[in-house]
Order: sequence, then C-alpha cells, then structure tokens
Amino acid sequence: MTYRAKEKDRDRILHFLQFNKTMNLFAIEDIINCKIDSKNLQVYLDREEKFNIVYTLYYDHLVISGKKDSKIDLDFIKKLDTKGLIGDYAGDDELICGNIIDGYYLQKAYLLSLDKLLEEVDTSEVVKGEDRDIDQLVESEIKVFKNKINVDAYKDEIRNNSKRFHIIKKDGKIISAASTSAESTYSAMIVGVFTLEEYRNNGYAKKVVISLCKELINENKTCCLFFDNPIAGNMYRKIGFKDAGIYSIMRKRND
Repeated sequence: MTYRAKEKDRDRILHFLQFNKTMNLFAIEDIINCKIDSKNLQVYLDREEKFNIVYTLYYDHLVISGKKDSKIDLDFIKKLDTKGLIGDYAGDDELICGNIIDGYYLQKAYLLSLDKLLEEVDTSEVVKGEDRDIDQLVESEIKVFKNKINVDAYKDEIRNNSKRFHIIKKDGKIISAASTSAESTYSAMIVGVFTLEEYRNNGYAKKVVISLCKELINENKTCCLFFDNPIAGNMYRKIGFKDAGIYSIMRKRND
C-alpha cells in the first residue's frame, strides 16, 4: 500500500534518489527546497520500508522515480487524477512508458547534461532577468510553447532560489530567454529556451543558453536539459551537452 512520506523520511528518500541524480533532478530539488507534506509538496512511497518508487507531487506535477525493474502503481495515479490533483506525470522512459491512463498523451524528451562548455560566444547583450521581467517572460513562454504555466509555482521557484533566467531584450520586449528549474546545490535544469519567431536564426538562443550555463558552471553546478527538437539537440551537443537518457511525460488532454 502506498505510504505518504513525512518530514522524518527526507534523508532516506534523498539518499535513494542518488541512484540517478540527473534523471531524478526535479524530485531532489523539490524535496530539498520544500517541507515534505506541505501545502505544495506531497511525497509518496510504494511502501514505508525498503521502498523502490518515490512519487513526488509538486503543485499538480507528479514526478515518478524508481529503478528500472520497479513497477508503477497505476491505480494510485488514477486516484490522484480522479481527485484533480495532477496535470501531468513524468519520469524515466523505461519506468513511465506503457503506463498511460485515460485522458493523457505521451511526450518524450531526450535528457542531456553539461559539466564543461566546449564553445564560447559573445554574450554581452544577455542580461540576468529581474522580478519585473517575470510576467512578460511567462506571457512569451505561453505564446511560444502553447503550454499552461502555473505562475504561482514559477514565482515560488524564484523566491526559493531554484529558478533564474537570462534574457535578451530588443524593442522593449524579451525576444530570447533561457531559464533554470529544479536548481539544487549541485545541478540545475535548463528550461524555457526560446526566441520569438521574428528574431530567429540570429544565434540568440545559443547566447542565452551559454550565458546561463556559464554562470551555473562557475557555481560548480551541472547543467541538464530536455529537448525533442533535433536541430536544438545539435546546438546543445556542440555547446558540450552529453546524452543522459530519455524522459517521458504524460500530459493531460485539454479536449
């Protein structure tokens, strides 16, 4: 029976998640930065003792972490869905793939990691984003990615120092950006990389990514990111990113 973790379980859960720090980055960051069993974070285990799977529910995003021979409790996920608690669930492709519940569809992304930059570019026009840029950045991300964004969770990450963003501004607006998510003391996920359509093919995305990664590497943090666009993948590999696995995301249908 699924066990709802308590604050006393924090250390052993974090120890378990070390088996794949890159793939489990989101779960690790949430547990490090939030109190377990708080308003915004709930953590469940497949059993109280000698557990094999960790379910980390942050707002409405469920991350499932487990070794490859583990079996997901699909009935448990269905219960969370029925209660309206999740908008998507995700994890290692070998763990998630095949576990689709009604009303969801599968998206796959390649996971890359970076410890050392292999390419340098002029990043003088890149600036670090400030609080006053958040609303414009969120508006642009929704326009570019067509995804729903939980603005409260976004702002919480910035307040918790688990998110930052680097941007290029032109004509009084943000035309290119790269952000972090799931920042911890040793790693960060690069997310939300975009350039507005009318400004593309000028190398802006590469500049904001390199600027952001350089800052993180100077803090001794490993940079990680997902991609599903082959062209973007080529750019990231040229910068120095290396393959680290496949991540599956089950997203709720809006129809």
